Amino acid sequence: MLLDGVHFAVREFACKDGTPYPDAWEVQWTHLVGMCDLIREYWGDSLYVVSGYRTAEHNAELLAADAKMGSHQVASGSFHMSGQAADLRPSRADQVEPLLALVLQMHADGELPMLGGCASYPKSAWIHVDTGMSADGHLRRWIGV
Repeated sequence: MLLDGVHFAVREFACKDGTPYPDAWEVQWTHLVGMCDLIREYWGDSLYVVSGYRTAEHNAELLAADAKMGSHQVASGSFHMSGQAADLRPSRADQVEPLLALVLQMHADGELPMLGGCASYPKSAWIHVDTGMSADGHLRRWIGV
């Protein structure tokens, strides 16, 4: 059984189709919730989980909806499907860029060694963080909508 983090509960990371975050993925969970808890601690204000774990089926549904809108905001190989990603929303939309700046500074300062990728989604009002490391160790970055 997975344990809740300091600021985040396991249930917050369940797939939007109702599938819980898999108990068998304790290692991924520990890294992800530890990272999210640390970000929340430094942030000092509420953060809401927009998306955590996704089943392959739910990710495929999001991909189809994305394609129908003519955008490319959902990855076919998303780290959400392996329990390694979270989309976090601050309490106000104008806080997205400051939150991203904080995460990048924390990473630069060595506070988030488990951070593998991050992005801002200014119109959607959240940031993406994941623990999926690139083969060469660089931090993957992008900007969404």
